Amino acid sequence: MIYLTESIPVQAYAERVSGNNRTVVNNDNVSIVIKFKDGSIGNIFYSALGDKAFSRERVEVYCEGKTFVIEDFKNSYYWLGGKTKKFKTLNQEMGYKEELKHFIDVITGKDTPKIQYEEIYYSTLCVFKINESLSKGQVIKI
Repeated sequence: MIYLTESIPVQAYAERVSGNNRTVVNNDNVSIVIKFKDGSIGNIFYSALGDKAFSRERVEVYCEGKTFVIEDFKNSYYWLGGKTKKFKTLNQEMGYKEELKHFIDVITGKDTPKIQYEEIYYSTLCVFKINESLSKGQVIKI
């Protein structure tokens, strides 16, 4: 989300499904809200409760009158001015191979990092603050 907003996170709040249902793994069902320095808000919803046939990975971005949706890293949609464009990849492209290749290229001196240290730092810190929010049940400043 730091990449999309071009801003750093300033607070995080997270809740997990609770109750006495022993078939529900609490950490497999979490809702997270992250506020960014520029005022943007990011939501992450992770759940293992739904039907397996439904898309497991979904990214939605709303900005400047546009909407973007990526489903399972296979199908992408773009809405603008009431019109929709659909893009489809042949395979599920999640970027793992490219990420590993880039990492090897960086450590062998063939390339420079594409992610700034500050982004890595705040992304990692945000994960810890999300976990703290889950423990304390309150908004945590980053």
